[in-house]
Parts: sequence; structure tokens; C-alpha cells
Amino acid sequence: MHHNHHHFLHVLKNKELSELYISMALRSFTIALIGIFVPIYLLNNGYSLFEVIIFSIVLNLSHIIFIVPAAKFCAKYGFKHSMFVSIPFLVLFFFMLYSIKIWPIYLVGAIYGINNAFYYMGYNVDFAKSSDKNKRGQEIGTAKIISSIFIVFGPLLGGIILTVFGFKILFTIAAILLFISIIPLFLTKDIHEPFKFNLKDAKLFNFKKDILPYMSYGAETGASSVFWPIIIYFTVLGSYKSLGLTNSLMLLCGLIFMYFTGKVVDKNKRKVLRYGSLLNAIVWLARTLVITPIQVFMIDSIKGISQTLYEVPFLALSYDKAAKKRIIEYTIFRELSIQFGRTVMFIVILLIGEIKLSLFIGSLGSMLYLLF
Repeated sequence: MHHNHHHFLHVLKNKELSELYISMALRSFTIALIGIFVPIYLLNNGYSLFEVIIFSIVLNLSHIIFIVPAAKFCAKYGFKHSMFVSIPFLVLFFFMLYSIKIWPIYLVGAIYGINNAFYYMGYNVDFAKSSDKNKRGQEIGTAKIISSIFIVFGPLLGGIILTVFGFKILFTIAAILLFISIIPLFLTKDIHEPFKFNLKDAKLFNFKKDILPYMSYGAETGASSVFWPIIIYFTVLGSYKSLGLTNSLMLLCGLIFMYFTGKVVDKNKRKVLRYGSLLNAIVWLARTLVITPIQVFMIDSIKGISQTLYEVPFLALSYDKAAKKRIIEYTIFRELSIQFGRTVMFIVILLIGEIKLSLFIGSLGSMLYLLF
């Protein structure tokens, strides 16, 4: 227990990380309120599955297109400012979702992709620079614990607000929370020395052996956030509240496992990654068999554990590599690879026309983490 307190004190002493954690937690909570319901909201508003998949592809492609401008922005103005710039795009996205009928659906997806490019570019570089190499597993664990404490009730709360008050109130709450999430970032200065970044000089091909694991991560997390909620909502659960509860259960099980995993990861990242990847691959295959709500709740609870087991070491290794190499270049490579993997997965599902195939892609993607 003493070690746990000691670690949290270490984190709180690192003001840069503390602020990053709090801001990320508020943003994560806001997205948790709404995120899982977006594909279903679009389908329930008369958009076809084809349009929802194209929406997702446009979202990921706009993320890809804006990664380099976001990197240049980080280089010139600082990482926190990059995260700050993402917030108005996210608020605009929520506003456009609320008034979805008056906007081209693909423009709405593009706005979300731009927000992601600026946020994750700033966040990932800032974390790689601020975190401690020897405690990175614990620090990622702590970041996830703090955001999970916030977000564990997000989907359930979002489902209840949706059912009782509808989307209008939910979007309004989300926009207010997003503006609050900016405040912690500027409690300390954005320590920043402007530097030149030029894509022509960037040696992204130096990192090519990591492309497949990152693409797999993109494909697997994309299948999780878009296709799995659609499948269980329309075939098993049928309500926003049940879908929110399922997601909250998954996050809660992940949260319970999180701190323990962070400590073990610092001792042996690759071993934990191996077990987590294998368990996650099995969970995806088991998802193909669910037919009752209780089975969904059970399998998603185990998914919460498997996701923690692979994601904490995967991210820790990722930040290790970024900190060792040229951080900005490696982060660009990582973001491009993840979004490319996600885009390829959506295109495959679009061409084959069977969303249950995403469950097998999720399983295969999990196995490919082992190449990292």
C-alpha cells in the first residue's frame, strides 16, 4: 500500500503530468458520455450503414491529413496549445451532431478527425516528454485510472440522460465540460522552445517495422468503438441504457485491473503484452457467439480486463520508443499508422458488406500486437 501512495505522490509532484491527467480525464469523460452512441444516433436518424462507415473513413482520413499541420503547430506554439486548439473542433462536432440534418454527414466526420489530430499529437508528445522512463507503465496506469474513474460512469450516465432528456441536453452538457477541460492545461506554462519541423527531413521509414502493430491497434480499436456497439445494440440490447451499462461495466473491470497492471508492466512489458493480446483475441472470437444481454455483459467485462492487459504495455513500449527516437517524427509515424489501419479496416468492411467480419478482424489485430 505504501508503494501505491508513494507512486501517486510522485505523480502529483510532477505538475506537468498532473495537469495532463486532469484535462485528459475531463475530455475522456465527455467523450464517454456520447462516443459509444454516435454510430447508433446516426443510424437512428435515417443514415444508412454505408454512410456511417464512410463517415468513419472520412474521420480517419482527415486525422491523417491534419497530423503534419498539427505537428508543425506543436513545433511552433507548444504541445498544450495543440491540445487546446482541438477543443473548439470537438465542441463544433457536438453542435453539428445535434443539428445533423443541416450538415453534410462527412463534414461532421472531418471536424472530429481534425480535433483528434491536434489533440493526440499534443498529448502523445507531451506524455513521452513528461513521463519517467522507469515508471512509464505505472504512469500510463495512473493516467488510465484517473480517466477511468471519470469515464466509468460516462456511458451509463450518457444512456440515462439520452433516455430521459434526449440528445439536446447531452450535447449541451458535453460542450460545457469540454471548455472546463482546457483550464488545467494552463496552470503551468507551456514550456516550449520553438523548433523547425519539416516533413521532407523526417525519416518516417526508419520506424517501418512498427507499422503492422500500430495498424492492428487502429483496426482493433476502430472495430470496438464503431461496429461492436452497432452489433449489440441492434441484435441484443435494443436500448441506450443497456448499451451504456455494458460499456461502463467494461471500463469498471479495466479500472480494477489497471493499477496492478501498471506495476507489473514496468517489470516486464513484453510478457504482459503477450498475455493481454492472446486473451483479447479470444474475447473477440467469443463476441461472435453472444445472443443474450447477460452474455454481452460478461464478455465485455472480460474485454475490460484484456484491453488493460495489452494496452498499458503497448502504450508504455510506444512512449519508450518515442522518447528514445525523434519524438515528433515517431509520434507522426505512430498516428499515421493507427489511422491508416483503422481506415483499411473500414474499407474492407464496406467492400465485403458484413459488419460481423469486424469481430474476426479485432481478433486478428490483437494477435498482431505480438509483433511489437
